[in-house]
Amino acid sequence: MKTTSISILALVLVLCLSDIGRADLVDISVATDKPTYQVGEEVKVYVRAYNPGLDSVTLTFGSNIQTSYWMDDIYDWQAGRDRLWVLTYATINPNTTHTWELIHGSYEMSVYPLEIGTHSVVGIVGAYELSGNGESSPIEFEVIPEPASLIILTTGSLWIFRYSRSLVKH
Repeated sequence: MKTTSISILALVLVLCLSDIGRADLVDISVATDKPTYQVGEEVKVYVRAYNPGLDSVTLTFGSNIQTSYWMDDIYDWQAGRDRLWVLTYATINPNTTHTWELIHGSYEMSVYPLEIGTHSVVGIVGAYELSGNGESSPIEFEVIPEPASLIILTTGSLWIFRYSRSLVKH
């Protein structure tokens, strides 16, 4: 029992003295694999932590989910996911970037479909979540209609235009 208490105390001290709340040690950014998507197309989201310092930084996470993203300030990628409460780590060497790839795919589209228009995404690094400094600045991307939809819309618009002109002539 005494060994378990000492181990827990040592773990708490390591976490308190680690870089877990020091978001100033890394720069967090987010990117997508391209700027424009068709309706229903999966979006790859890259959350990045860059270490501009001279020493390696080890990020400590309290679960298996190290990162997440917010889509349009509405959809949280990590919500509803199975979380294992285990310590995980990511070490970032000086002047290097650690990148996580998350996908807004078919499951995510069933929960939060991306409609035609402009969308925003913010990357979140979980080690800094509680400090409020673990978010990137938002970026935007566009969702456009599928090419077949564009043809139908264009053809339909031309038909309406011609039909309305024929009504005016008569």
